[in-house]
Amino acid sequence: MSSSNSDAGGRAPPRARHGIAAVAVTAPGAATALRIAGALGGTTAYVPARFLPSLEQPAATSCRVEHSSTVPYSGSVASLITTLFAASEALVLVMAAGAAVRMLAPVLVDKRSDPGVVVVDDAGRFAISLVSGHEGGANKLAEQIARALDATAVVTTASEVAGVPAADLLGRDFGWKIEPNAELKRVASALVNGQTVGFVQEAGPRTWISAGRVPNLIEFDSIEAMAAARPSAAIVISERLIELPRALAHCTAIYRPPVLVLGIGCVRGAEESEIAELLSTALRTAGLSDLAVAAVATIDRKAREPALVSICARRRWPVLTYTSAELESVGGDWHRSEIVRRAVGSSGVAEPAALLGARASVLLLSKVKTKRVTLAVARLES
Repeated sequence: MSSSNSDAGGRAPPRARHGIAAVAVTAPGAATALRIAGALGGTTAYVPARFLPSLEQPAATSCRVEHSSTVPYSGSVASLITTLFAASEALVLVMAAGAAVRMLAPVLVDKRSDPGVVVVDDAGRFAISLVSGHEGGANKLAEQIARALDATAVVTTASEVAGVPAADLLGRDFGWKIEPNAELKRVASALVNGQTVGFVQEAGPRTWISAGRVPNLIEFDSIEAMAAARPSAAIVISERLIELPRALAHCTAIYRPPVLVLGIGCVRGAEESEIAELLSTALRTAGLSDLAVAAVATIDRKAREPALVSICARRRWPVLTYTSAELESVGGDWHRSEIVRRAVGSSGVAEPAALLGARASVLLLSKVKTKRVTLAVARLES
């Protein structure tokens, strides 16, 4: 088996940002920025050029300059921060918090698009998560810096202070996606204010919260039972398309764990629109969300089929490929065709590929087809 992973599409287009930038304005701050750059991979220290000579002296071995990760600058630090804000995944500003706020104010846009910003004092005693604590990762970065400097991380976002899950980060480490109309603010508010939040989990790992850790988070056996209890907010974790009861429609966030594998076969030159239409219709008919797709599986000779490559790239779906011998070896109940075997060396493509990709023994959706495309769906088995 071979696999390829294309990274395009998703909830929002990826930002063209790279690495962490640690910016200092004083000599002590420059030494601290260099310590941070040395401890965190992918971090570049931006230090005033006039301080480099002293930092490069043998006596300063604890913060010796690594030229590959250090950039001297002169001129306006505010202009530098404006440039780095647009170009970096995260910023570490080694300076007073008030100065950082004033320089950041003109460039702040939205917590979903702004990079995370952490402020560190010159002496490296505190690492303060200042901007985009959740979405931009500033909370985690502050904790990493605190460990590296033996400092204190200062995180003030409500969920961390209350010790409850952050609604906008729930399941992110597992690749979960969130329905666009999710009532995240309602869920987040209820969690931090101690109001009852019900949840139903039908798919995905259950390690996102320890049992009993959040007393106001209550699990229900079904959506109907949760609706009857009328919690202040609700969480549903499922691959299914769900029509929420009226009692939950205004207060629920639906999360989609990646648990579906699409087995796809197509003839050479198949149109992307035909693949897209079939998968949309098939998933909708089966009551499944395309946000829960983990991967697409197919025969190796289709790994570079333009239409298949394009649709998977735009949706950020990894492509798993198998040889005809691997597909032919799949047991279980799936449709076998002698015509297909003579053409590609395996008695089928979509169904055995889905089963292999999901490590499953039973199909969730048997083969459906159009003139040029076949599709089947299996659910990942743990």
